[in-house]
Amino acid sequence: MSTPEKIANLIPLVFQQEQQWKYQLLCNWQTIFGKMSDKVYLERIYQETLILAVYDACWMQELYTLSPLLLTSINNTLDKPYVKQLRFKRAGIRQQKTCPVKEHIPTINKKSIMISATEQKALSAIKDAQLAAVLKDFLVRCYCEREMYKKHNTSLKKNGNV
Repeated sequence: MSTPEKIANLIPLVFQQEQQWKYQLLCNWQTIFGKMSDKVYLERIYQETLILAVYDACWMQELYTLSPLLLTSINNTLDKPYVKQLRFKRAGIRQQKTCPVKEHIPTINKKSIMISATEQKALSAIKDAQLAAVLKDFLVRCYCEREMYKKHNTSLKKNGNV
């Protein structure tokens, strides 16, 4: 009885000689895409085109912009320029990490938020009154959110949920 072979050793035998580049591409996928490999995956190889599925529309746009660079990187990894085109498609929505405990997050009264004299001076220096009002409202909202999360995290720590 012969010793069992590793699957990694058998896969190249399954591919025809002219299809070896596909196996090589799969083996080097992590190296080619690096940290971006968790944002995109190879869905299909169709002739000289790679169909890449992307979880996020923003990343899809970014990768589309980087297509020439990605093509060069892919073909440099292979022994010949087999890939001529990259196509991107939106993949299903990836599961987001959510807070397991759905507790009430406290709200903050906007009127209780005080902005500093320096911030008030900077806002008063803005000539467009509408822009100044929008920026002030944004600053107050930021302070409100910071306070909400402080209170929420404090209540979680008290309850032992953190």
